[in-house]
Amino acid sequence: YANRTRWDEQNEKRTDWAAKFTGYLDTETLGSHEFSVGIEYEEFETYWLLGHTGGAEQVMYDDEFPWMESATFNMKYETNEAGQIILGPDGNPIITPRFLTQYNHQLNDNQVKNQGIFLQDRITYGNWTFMLGLRADKNKVYPVRGGDPLWTWDFDDYLVPRISVIYDLFGDQNHIFKFAYGEFKDATTTRVAEFFAPEGGNMYVQYEWVGPDGPTEAELHDAANWEYYWDQTPHMDFNPELEPNSQKRWMAEYNWRINPQHAMTVRYTRAWASDLLEDIAYIGDDGWDYWELYNMKMKRRDYESIDVEFNGRFGRWLDYMFSYSWQDAQGTNPGNFENETLNNPGGSGQYIGVFGDRVIWDNGALSGYGPYRGYDDYTQWVVAATAGLGNDQVGDEGWYGHLSDIPMHSINFVGNFHLPKDFNITAAIQWNSGFYWTKKGFQDLYGAYFTFPEGRGSRTTSSLLWVDVTVTKDFKLWNDHFFQLRLDIFNLFNTQHPISYVEEDTIDFGKPFARQAPRAIQ
Repeated sequence: YANRTRWDEQNEKRTDWAAKFTGYLDTETLGSHEFSVGIEYEEFETYWLLGHTGGAEQVMYDDEFPWMESATFNMKYETNEAGQIILGPDGNPIITPRFLTQYNHQLNDNQVKNQGIFLQDRITYGNWTFMLGLRADKNKVYPVRGGDPLWTWDFDDYLVPRISVIYDLFGDQNHIFKFAYGEFKDATTTRVAEFFAPEGGNMYVQYEWVGPDGPTEAELHDAANWEYYWDQTPHMDFNPELEPNSQKRWMAEYNWRINPQHAMTVRYTRAWASDLLEDIAYIGDDGWDYWELYNMKMKRRDYESIDVEFNGRFGRWLDYMFSYSWQDAQGTNPGNFENETLNNPGGSGQYIGVFGDRVIWDNGALSGYGPYRGYDDYTQWVVAATAGLGNDQVGDEGWYGHLSDIPMHSINFVGNFHLPKDFNITAAIQWNSGFYWTKKGFQDLYGAYFTFPEGRGSRTTSSLLWVDVTVTKDFKLWNDHFFQLRLDIFNLFNTQHPISYVEEDTIDFGKPFARQAPRAIQ
């Protein structure tokens, strides 16, 4: 009601410089070497002005918050115990205001600078090939472009190894074994710097409705019917021992050339990341609430997969690729706005989001989190009001589980059939065991569905199968010039299984939210 849109002006600039030197050395006793030294420089700049429409909808004009420039109303349907919407005497649903939220436009004018260096040596010795690498980076974060850096991660914070080993069993390239391990650290972007910008962050003041049910337009805009509830300013601290996001990954692979026409690959992959960056909420010993950028132990991701691939050709008439994958992807956050759906007004971004907002008590020492205890009524209320959002003391509160964008089992087949008269048919057949989805519970303080009462990924869609086909006919014009007619049919059998459902615990819960795209022909 009144405002659901924002306006957005965003200008980004990126500069990259890189230089690499590669040398070669052959020895009789230590094999052949291909060694490299590289240096890199990156600079990111962001000018981002994010504004809310609805300036004419402001109700409260409070001297304590002079920066407010726009407003939104959060409304709800009145429902009975069965979850059914209650209708008024006129036959229309009874709608009651919940919150009035007044915002400030946000300006993020910030900068990040990165420097990197790497050393690498590729060694060939008989049937063995080794790659040994070492990389280090330096990262500076500027909350105001052209100002002083807020913090610096130095080269020793980014020092990471890379190693791979390849072994050709008989030296004929028919049986090849591979092993690789590496650690990868993110070069932080301006999406983190914006939370420390003087006019950045998500600044708002929220008021709670204390007026009558079913208000008129005039009553809705009467300041007497609203009462101060909550406010958020952009100020955030950062943990002095803050570290960049890091992922460790290793892979083992076997490649078998069955004969000159067919080959098989079997691969195992394991990747894991923990202590990821997140903003956490806490109450200091002075009784005020604060935010801090922090390596949160509970924020983590784990990935594991087994892949089997066959590819090759049968004579001149068919070349093919067939694969089977088993994947287990779990985490607290998939790294996108997965909370922002049909009935939800917001979510979690790539770095900082809703997870970790379960308030903890600090005992006055930054990051010296003590156990919960009754500091005062306000502390107890805030701790209880933020339930379901997780922290390192109470755990992830259901946030950790199967991620929604990766099915556990999937099969893919692509065949290219080369027929007489310059006809070609390509068929792609894909099947997966279904996507994970979750019931989302309502979080009262935030007024949105941000909790996981059943745990993330507790449900799955049905399995999915679809077929795409392409038919082409070539007409030779002269020499190597052809004219081609092409027909593409996507989703040949027009299957429209649901791929996601409404997750919020409302009367819409469990209804299909999205289906496979219908048959399309071009």
